[in-house]
This record gives sequence, C-alpha cells and structure tokens, in this order.
Amino acid sequence: MDGLAGRREVERVAAAVVAGGALDEAAVGQRADEPRDLALVTARALHEIARGGAGVVCDEAERARLHDRQAGVVIGDRGLQHGLEAVHDLVEELEQELVIELVDRVNVVRHGWLMLSTNRVRHELKFRKLAVVEARDLTPGVRSLTFEGEDLHDFPSASFDDHVKLMLPATPGAPIEAPEMTPSGPRFAGPAPILRDFTPRAFDRGARRLTLEFALHAGGAAAQWARGARPGDRVAIGGPRGSMVIPLGYAWHVLVGDESALPAIARRLEELPAGSRVDVFVETVDEADRRALASAADVRVVWLRAAEDALAAEIRSFQQPAGEGFVWAAGEAASMRRVRAALRDVHGMTSSHSRVSAYWKRGVAAHHEDID
Repeated sequence: MDGLAGRREVERVAAAVVAGGALDEAAVGQRADEPRDLALVTARALHEIARGGAGVVCDEAERARLHDRQAGVVIGDRGLQHGLEAVHDLVEELEQELVIELVDRVNVVRHGWLMLSTNRVRHELKFRKLAVVEARDLTPGVRSLTFEGEDLHDFPSASFDDHVKLMLPATPGAPIEAPEMTPSGPRFAGPAPILRDFTPRAFDRGARRLTLEFALHAGGAAAQWARGARPGDRVAIGGPRGSMVIPLGYAWHVLVGDESALPAIARRLEELPAGSRVDVFVETVDEADRRALASAADVRVVWLRAAEDALAAEIRSFQQPAGEGFVWAAGEAASMRRVRAALRDVHGMTSSHSRVSAYWKRGVAAHHEDID
C-alpha cells in the first residue's frame, strides 16, 4: 500500500472512531494481517479502540517484525484505560506526525503502554499565530491565558511536559512575522520578539484553543505582558519540537516542582487514571498560590514553603513504594540539581526512571535545560 492510500485508510478508521460507528472487524483485520505498512497497523489499532477492545495490535511474531523495521504501534490496557501511541523511530517522519494527529483527534489522552519505558516523539517545528480570547486569574500569582487560532489545527502535544516557545511583540502591538529557520535558530527580519518557554496546560483541537499559565510573581517580560493581556492581543508560538511520553502504567508516580511546574503537574494529574498512586511535592513562594489539583488517581499533595533545599529534602526522605515507579521534577536550576542528586545518591534512580528539568534559573532570562 502506498503512503497516500495508507493515510486514507487511517483517516477512514479514525473517522469511524470519532463517529462511534461499528466497523467490519474482519475486513480491517485482513488488511492488517501483514503489518509492513505503519498506516495499516495504525488503522487496526484505532479499530481496536473503536470496538472497545484492549490488548496488543499484533501477535509476538508480527511485533518482532515491526521492531526490526524500527516502527511499532501498541495498545496497552491499564484498568480498561485504552491508549495509542507510536513508539521508537518511525519509518517516515510524516507518518509519525500522522499518528500523533490521529491520537489527538480521537481524544485518546491516556496513553497505555505494553512496556514501561519513556519514548521521545519528534514534531515538525512550526510557527503559529494566535490571539488571546480569555484571561483568568487562578490565584493572586498565577494567570491563565487562552489563545485561539486556525494555525492550531495541526498542533501536537503528546506529553504533559511539552513546551512551546511563546513569542511576544518586542513593542506593544507590533506584528510578529514568521522567522527564517537557520542552523543556529530562528532569524527574524525585524526586531526579534521576546521568547519564553511555556507548558501547554490545555489544548482543544476542535475549538483551536491553547491555554498557558503565567507565574506573575516571577517578574520579567512575560509576566509583565500577561498582567495586562486582554482578548484580541496577538502573539505567536513555535513548537513543540518533540514530546517525552512517560507511560501511565507505573505502580507509583512522584511529581516534584515549584510554581513554574504546576501547569505540567496539573495536566499530568488529570491524565493519570483511577488506581494510580501519586505523591506530589510543590513549593510556592506565597501560600495564596496553592490550589486544588483535580485527578482520578490516588493523590497525596505536600505543599512546601519555598526554600533552597525544600524539594530535595522531601526526595531524600521519601520512602519508595513497592513496584516500578517514575519521578518527574521541574523547577529552578539549582533546586533541580539537588533533586537529581537526591534521586541518584539516595534512591539510585537514573534517567530511565526519572526526568528532571530546569524550567528557570535565578538571575538568568529564558533558561531551560534537562538535568541528567
């Protein structure tokens, strides 16, 4: 099957999923019996979701052939939470993007995995123009802004800790034009906009809406702009460049961070299914910025007063539950280095079961790094 025909097959199955209609299982299964084409396997996976089934897309021999080709699609089952995700490097990047689009299109937001391992998914870097449509103050120090734009029709966000590059006008009201992409980064024809990294807090493809949250007490250009942002104000975003997809099926989860990590933590808690055990440690400068965090999971939240060693101290004293778990942490760079040291030195945890990122660095503008 050629690429176009394969994509049409996936689109057909996806449309049936969205419509909730029944499919001819035998016909789809027959076409997917020889899973040499990623689109066919994707179609079969979506078909399994459509009919409410759980399990794997293909048997062991078929899966081995798929992985030999460095491509695969699996369906996992955790308490009947069904999910679909492309794993490893796909044969063609375009088809990888298609899988991500279809997963989001059928609203499969809880990714189940057959094997517990993180997976990086790459996305095509795109420039998108948006406008503010809603502004809400969640707490005295946190403002939520919702953006809208037709450019979001193909926006991908496969992981709760994705980040986009928000582009703010260099001068109020100035237009932001698409940059030229160079090996050293984007090059703007006019004055370069202000660039800051943000986590997609929520995304609605049908409404073409994206929500970001701004920590106002942090100061800086983005916080200053967010304080005065009103419906109609125009911005642009770039990315995300890729996603680190962390399975939901671990026996336990730990989420660690400060105010900058709260959008990702809140999104992750909303994704985790009932029966998941989650320990959350969050430090805030102001107690007024603490808020309710919704989740179907079994969650324990510990709020901490911001201090140099507060988060690392909690990690050092944390008693690991039985089973295989994963620790995710994000916040200020020096604090996160102490958290990484505690995970390594006290718990013997490497990056295979943890992810630690610096979302900001004291005294430095626009800082973001992974801490290994």
